[in-house]
Amino acid sequence: MALEARLDLKLSQKLIMTPQLQLAIRLLRLSHLELTEAITQELTENPCLEETAIELEEGDAVAEKTEDAAEGESESSAEREAPGGEAGEDGAGSAAGVEGGRSDESDAPIIETRWDEYFEERASDGRDLGYMGPDRDEDLPSYDRTLANRETLTDHLLWQVRLTEASPSQREACEAVIGNLDENGYLDASVEDLVKLTGQNPEEIEAAIRVVQGFDPPGVGARTLAECLLLQLPALGLCGTLVEAVVRDHLADLERKRYDRIAKVQRTTVEAVLEAAKTLARLEPCPGRPFDHATPTYVVPDVHIVKEEDRLIILLNEDGIPALHISGFYKDLMRQKVLPPDERGYLEDRYRSAQWFIKSIQQRNRTIYRVTESILKFQRDFFDYGIRYLRPLVLRDVAEDVGMHESTISRVTATKYMSTPRGLLAFKFFFSSGLASSSGVDVSSVSVRDMIQKIIQKEPTDRPLADQSIEEILRKQGIEIARRTVAKYRGELGIPTAGRRRVRVPVPKQSSPEAGAEN
Repeated sequence: MALEARLDLKLSQKLIMTPQLQLAIRLLRLSHLELTEAITQELTENPCLEETAIELEEGDAVAEKTEDAAEGESESSAEREAPGGEAGEDGAGSAAGVEGGRSDESDAPIIETRWDEYFEERASDGRDLGYMGPDRDEDLPSYDRTLANRETLTDHLLWQVRLTEASPSQREACEAVIGNLDENGYLDASVEDLVKLTGQNPEEIEAAIRVVQGFDPPGVGARTLAECLLLQLPALGLCGTLVEAVVRDHLADLERKRYDRIAKVQRTTVEAVLEAAKTLARLEPCPGRPFDHATPTYVVPDVHIVKEEDRLIILLNEDGIPALHISGFYKDLMRQKVLPPDERGYLEDRYRSAQWFIKSIQQRNRTIYRVTESILKFQRDFFDYGIRYLRPLVLRDVAEDVGMHESTISRVTATKYMSTPRGLLAFKFFFSSGLASSSGVDVSSVSVRDMIQKIIQKEPTDRPLADQSIEEILRKQGIEIARRTVAKYRGELGIPTAGRRRVRVPVPKQSSPEAGAEN
């Protein structure tokens, strides 16, 4: 077969992700706080992009004009008082003319005060007002030195190590133990790991662990929950009591509320076991919790839903988001023909980038608005009547309603929140699967979870309902659900099983009639 070179034409379709499309997709996925950070970064990097100044209201404009007039008046008075050829009588006469003009309008005299002399007089009288004049050159601490530095669990324990009379090797072992504590105060490393870390023998490591376990807060350095609780008992004087026995041998029974079994093994009454359980409930299972300085994460809604009479109004949250525009200075600069080619190419690239950035933000806002509008249309009964009327909804339903791809709806609803009359809710809250009902209308799984939670809240504490019983109650209400589905939803709600929910109420012993007759 002979080899030959030739040209062939072929038509094909393919999707190319242009930089503009990538930018629009990236901005669409961002939440409110992330969008603010992205805009701030773009303002820093792109010189053609500027933040639009907020227009002053009428009152602010009047105040600004008043301040400008006051500044102009002070400057003119300073010029009159400045030494020069026309100072002296002319300046005095001008001042008199101004004072006379003011006296025609008001009887209040003009008081000219030299503030530096005023404060000097106050200081000479011994009445210091805290005025920091030019003659006082004390060095004030910087702002960062005035900030409070909260003590961590590691700092608290290392401070106690320095107060002990430990040898350098033992202090090193204690520091290694402290360095391997988790945020709850538990030792997160084995003795073998600490031996490899410090090069000391296991006996020295065990001794260092015991030293750290004697520090404040009680229970720190424990490796298990039982050990943590046992370390707190000596300070309460509970060593050798029923509380210690329950911690050592019956934590599993206590978790399952098997008070009868504990009382039988310990040869005591159920009431005594209940009192020991109450005492254990007052102990701290996480000694490091008071030192937890985790920064809270605040949720900022991207959309506000306001209800006015029978209407639901959608308001996009634009608080803190700068308004952007193209810089006029760089527009004029690009019109100049004397601009070098490389500089012109850079400015044109930045100019197009700024245009696409602004258009992408506008497109993002329109998409969020349309998706929110579609959600309100599908879930209107929820906003009017509550969670019981939340409908099953999937991303495909909203995508078909707004005429967009399902992946676009997924990006919009991924990390965004909505402030509604029913509370602050994630966009994902409105999307759930459905369960069949006897009425023929599917019921949202979120509504079923709420029904299960309310059923469990109303159950008697001494006879909690099993999953089978909850299933039967839901079936009577027209919900077609399986027992394993009830168990799944109960686990997602964080509700334990019926055996762990049971609370035994001790029955007081009644005296027999014979005993009363004898008394």
